[in-house]
Amino acid sequence: MITYEKHSYNCSQYAIERVNQLRNLGIKFTTGSEWQVSFIRLLRSDFTEIFKPVDGCMVVMSQKTGGLHLGVYENYGVTHNYKPNSGAGSVIISDIGTINAEYKRVRFYDHNKAI
Repeated sequence: MITYEKHSYNCSQYAIERVNQLRNLGIKFTTGSEWQVSFIRLLRSDFTEIFKPVDGCMVVMSQKTGGLHLGVYENYGVTHNYKPNSGAGSVIISDIGTINAEYKRVRFYDHNKAI
């Protein structure tokens, strides 16, 4: 089981690590409290929004509370390092219907640059 640690290993680290594995990339970005700004810059420069998911694309989920959650689309599902309100977190696979029901907005991004 891959655990969820808010400050050291969360959805962003998992998603980038998994995209790197699936696409043979070497993407790196700042972790810690600056991760969201760093990630948004990376997303805008190295990824293109697509309207239909493809294996290995980044899934950006806007939470109803306003934050972002990240996952990766693969094998007709979204793998993401998820921490429920209570209990321990871990990497899970959710179908698109569940993702659409749980999140305010769901977007898909495909990598567009050579690294």
